[in-house]
Amino acid sequence: MTVFKLKWQKIVIGIVLLVNMTPLIAIENSELTLDEQIVAIKEEMIHLGTEIKLLEDVLLYPPKNKVALYLSMNIGKLFTLQTLRLVINEEMVANYTYSKREESGLKSGAAQRVYVGNYLPGKYNLRMIMEGVGPHGRQYKRAVSHQFEKKDKAKLMQVVVYDDAHRQQPDFLVEDIDLCKTC
Repeated sequence: MTVFKLKWQKIVIGIVLLVNMTPLIAIENSELTLDEQIVAIKEEMIHLGTEIKLLEDVLLYPPKNKVALYLSMNIGKLFTLQTLRLVINEEMVANYTYSKREESGLKSGAAQRVYVGNYLPGKYNLRMIMEGVGPHGRQYKRAVSHQFEKKDKAKLMQVVVYDDAHRQQPDFLVEDIDLCKTC
């Protein structure tokens, strides 16, 4: 039996158990008021939703095929990000327009998962086109290219937008994120 079939069987068993346990949850909490029971059921649903999302992520993006790209900004006083387009091997895979709030979040230290996809082992060309407002309020457009090799494990990359104080303009760096140094 394949690993894929086993995972699906586990999911189906989990859903069947969940459906069958729902009345038990209500019976166990029968001494609680109706409002308390509703809150308990909502909490359980949130917990189950999180678990389903994790299972879905593993099934849709198996770790050995996964390619993920994150974006972060280091200070970002010389560049205000407005739009981002991501192209892998001449195929546009992401196109995003940023609100002021989202761009502010990135400048505050947040990281955004820009893209997650499945790729077989091999060599790929990544190109990210960013547009926004640069120094002195001028429109700024910059493309960053990066060649990467996908092996038999997840490939995680990060694009960092940072201020180059010497040149007085933003700069962009693509770096690999290595979660397991011994793997």
